[in-house]
Amino acid sequence: MLFKLQSYVKYIVRATNEHDVHSPFVFNFLTQALYQKPKLSKDKTLDILLKSSRYFNIRRARIIGNEGYTAKLVEKHPILGQEAPLDVIYVEHMEKEPLSLVSAEDVHNDSFVLINHIRKDSHAFHAWRTLIEWPQISVSIDFYSCGMIFFRKEQEKQHFTIRI
Repeated sequence: MLFKLQSYVKYIVRATNEHDVHSPFVFNFLTQALYQKPKLSKDKTLDILLKSSRYFNIRRARIIGNEGYTAKLVEKHPILGQEAPLDVIYVEHMEKEPLSLVSAEDVHNDSFVLINHIRKDSHAFHAWRTLIEWPQISVSIDFYSCGMIFFRKEQEKQHFTIRI
């Protein structure tokens, strides 16, 4: 419980909105997708997944650990399949080595991975912090309840803590 309280206070102190983002890619993503109304779900992580999927026009997705999200995603988007390369990978809990869930063959330059419960406990948050340091990951966004990573080769490595 103490970890969650400390983690939330640190998040609130560091978190910004679109006005402090100096990356055109992230700024456009926030303003044209995530901050758009109406909410597509009361569940914040599912709302992020659905809005992101619409914004990036995903066609191939893999949902790991939450079949309910699979149904919601298929309901909202014409998913063609789960074969690689994938447009989005959703991970419910990061219990394994973070990138053991994702191989280089699974993703392309515009793929993203959305990981839920990155602050569930200190172990999950440590795994998240380790993951965002990997050289293959160019952009990471911490939304407190979940985190998102991108593999964009043309972008310099940046980490954002965003309030939504």
